[in-house]
Amino acid sequence: MPHARLRLLLIEDSADDEALVLRALRQGELDVDPLRVEDLVSLKSALRQQHWDVVVSDYQLPTLDARDALALVRERAPDLPFIIVSGAVSEDVVVEAIKLGADDYVMKSNLTRLPTTIRRELKDAQLRRERKSLEEQVRQSQKMEAMGQLACAVAHDFNNLLTVIINFTQFVHDDLGDEHPSRADLHEVVECGHRAAILTRQLLAFGRKSVVSPAVIDLNAELQSCERMLKRLLGPRIDYVTLPTEMPSWVFVDRGLVEQVLVNLVVNARDAMPGGGKLTVETALVEKHPDFDTPHVMLAITDTGIGMTEDVQQRIFEPFFTTKGVGHGTGLGLSTVAAIVKQCKAQLAVYSAPGRGTTFKLYFPCAARPSGGAAASSEAVRPKGGNERILVVEDHEPVRLAVTRTLTAKGYRVVEARTPYDAIALLGDSAEPFDLVLTDVVLPDMSGDQLVSHIRVGRPDIAVLFMSGYAAGALGHQGVVPPGTTFLPKPFTPDGLVGKVRAALDRST
Repeated sequence: MPHARLRLLLIEDSADDEALVLRALRQGELDVDPLRVEDLVSLKSALRQQHWDVVVSDYQLPTLDARDALALVRERAPDLPFIIVSGAVSEDVVVEAIKLGADDYVMKSNLTRLPTTIRRELKDAQLRRERKSLEEQVRQSQKMEAMGQLACAVAHDFNNLLTVIINFTQFVHDDLGDEHPSRADLHEVVECGHRAAILTRQLLAFGRKSVVSPAVIDLNAELQSCERMLKRLLGPRIDYVTLPTEMPSWVFVDRGLVEQVLVNLVVNARDAMPGGGKLTVETALVEKHPDFDTPHVMLAITDTGIGMTEDVQQRIFEPFFTTKGVGHGTGLGLSTVAAIVKQCKAQLAVYSAPGRGTTFKLYFPCAARPSGGAAASSEAVRPKGGNERILVVEDHEPVRLAVTRTLTAKGYRVVEARTPYDAIALLGDSAEPFDLVLTDVVLPDMSGDQLVSHIRVGRPDIAVLFMSGYAAGALGHQGVVPPGTTFLPKPFTPDGLVGKVRAALDRST
């Protein structure tokens, strides 16, 4: 079995001694690619030129000794094995060399030890590198966990604010006449609120706490519904072109996650075309592919931007990795895309080269056409109201007011509670029973689930709807939302709220 050639840096002033060292290595079946240096200048140059596998150094040279060489090597390459080879020296010299950081000491009178010593030190150096790598991975994992917790906390608070912004803006928008000049402005505010909600979903996905509500959707229809938003993200200097399949492209995915992927990839493409260009979004049915046997729907996003080198492509999905300048990117966009693709059980491929643009291809498993032939439309049907009695438990007052106003306008009879203890008191004092408890999950003193458990001791049949700025999946893992519970993620729209309330009430009957 052939041996790999080792890059040997030999610090030695004697050509004869060099020959002795190389002969010993050959006899020990070590194939080396050597470079001999004998002064500090040439040593510095050699360390700059390339990476070395091992350094073998004489102890005393006319203009350089092993101590100075060792200090320089440890400064430039701390894990590089450094072995001293010299003539007769005292034991104190050997001990001093080891203390200074030399890995071993071999006498020139016993060079047969050198191959074994080099093999051992190479193995030890590899183990040190692996240990450092594992330690770095642990540190990175701890940092990512802390960042994930921070991101989710920020997303939770921000989702409360977005709920208020979206709902009260929608109230004013709906109160104005169709011809009022401010309606278009208010519509833009609501749209911006929805785009901000995408950012909070990205934070939750980064913290691995995103909610997933998959459904069969037509990917072509989803692209059409997002087109206006995507064009605004691109700006006027980039042409936006869509090439959809002629037939609907049915896939079973979460619509919000697909939208998030589109936004991240489009923003990435936009930043790769600072001088303008062309972005093409294409769908196609892929019957056969080397990586899968079943039919898939391909979503391809191609830009005419600056492209990427192979080295960059190897790292683009790493969290926080970015080639953009400070203040021009978080490095989370593409790592979030990769996480979502995995979550959707899809495939992802990247094609790019410097100056030749970039293509991202996503492959989603085909889904069966929805029963009855009706597509899962991206346009929500206006939900029905009712006259049931609802207890709303929410400690964030603006959110509570928005919920009460929306449900009251739909005919529901709403009673508000700020804390779980207020809710318990209202339930105990009320002569008329409540039909539904709509409660935030995170409340002062006790969780929403604990509140509901207390309520159901006396009212096991009462309908419950949880809401939260956190995601249902994360809350379920934490044991604060029972499996199968109806859940309303924040931020929500008035129609989204009414629809979930109606569904929770109908489910309980």
